[in-house]
Amino acid sequence: MPSVMYRSVFHIFGTIACASVISVPLTGTSGPGSSTLTRRALPIAQMAEDQFFWFGNYSVGSGESFELLVDTGSSDIFINPGKYKPGLTSKNRNRNFTASFSTAKLDGTGFITVEGSWFQDSVSLYGSNFTVPNQDIGICRPGTEGIPRDGLIGFAGIESSFGGLPGWFENLCTEKAVPECRYGLAFNTNKTGVQYLGGVENSVFKGDLVTTPLEVQWVTWGDVAVNGEIIARDTRMLTDMGTAVIWGPIDTVQEMYKRAGIEWEIIPPTNTFPGKIIQGSYPCASPPTFGFGFPSTQNITDAAQNATSGVSRKGSIFNVVPEALIASESDGKCKSILKGVTNLDIWIIGQPFYQGRYIDHNFETRLMGWADLE
Repeated sequence: MPSVMYRSVFHIFGTIACASVISVPLTGTSGPGSSTLTRRALPIAQMAEDQFFWFGNYSVGSGESFELLVDTGSSDIFINPGKYKPGLTSKNRNRNFTASFSTAKLDGTGFITVEGSWFQDSVSLYGSNFTVPNQDIGICRPGTEGIPRDGLIGFAGIESSFGGLPGWFENLCTEKAVPECRYGLAFNTNKTGVQYLGGVENSVFKGDLVTTPLEVQWVTWGDVAVNGEIIARDTRMLTDMGTAVIWGPIDTVQEMYKRAGIEWEIIPPTNTFPGKIIQGSYPCASPPTFGFGFPSTQNITDAAQNATSGVSRKGSIFNVVPEALIASESDGKCKSILKGVTNLDIWIIGQPFYQGRYIDHNFETRLMGWADLE
């Protein structure tokens, strides 16, 4: 879910509260290590998807396992009202917060606002000793709109923090608790996934990573493709696995629907959502082929003139896998999870695009990497 830094996104996505998410048990995460904040082998966090959001298990405070929504569009940790039990290192920072997130509803609209107080306490990857003993966490007060399940953990940079505070993973990097300050996300289409912390797991994807530069974390540039043909070049893209859908500018999305030969409807603005939406539908047996090309055309040109940039000099198109393109299904007709909205000048590449591929997030080089899973 994009944080408050993306103000144009907030203007578009209205004020609908976040819908609840059905609780499904998660497999506990695991990772090697035997001492706090010491350099160890690559930890692995198992993740599970439920109603278009992805969750992982973390210990917060007293050590209980919390199911936290894993979000690359923000950087803080927020715990829902009544969940937090202080640990031995708990400290009230005597600072309050108000935090708002856009694209928080299951259909990609709306936002939630939570309020509370900042604390410091121990936060660990559950089942491991990868621990930050004095991590800043936001404890939400009763009466504020709740984040799904137990709360949220952000994996963007400090520029996305509501309190100007380093996130959990950034603190692991600062203390050299991970080999490299980067993580990879590998999501399957069966509602399971893995987060690799501190390096790249080359064994799970095909070929080499295709790398792209960042404007900020995790905003890059890409091309838009239909049936393998690029129809829009060098568009800004916010990659955010905390968004349930894929949003694009309405004119570009309408052109994608036309090229793919699928039907669409225009959903007018409402009192709770000010943007006009275009929503496509297609026979479930014949899904369209929508994709994004990385690096963008201009990034490839620039990389050819700068041998040390780390950006790939050859691009690849990564298509949204058919299983992830379905927003809903009825009588053999599927609604597209990729849709458009007015007054949006940046793509929001949500969790559907993550499925079926490995996506690398590198804090040190400020690059992202892309590859299809084996």
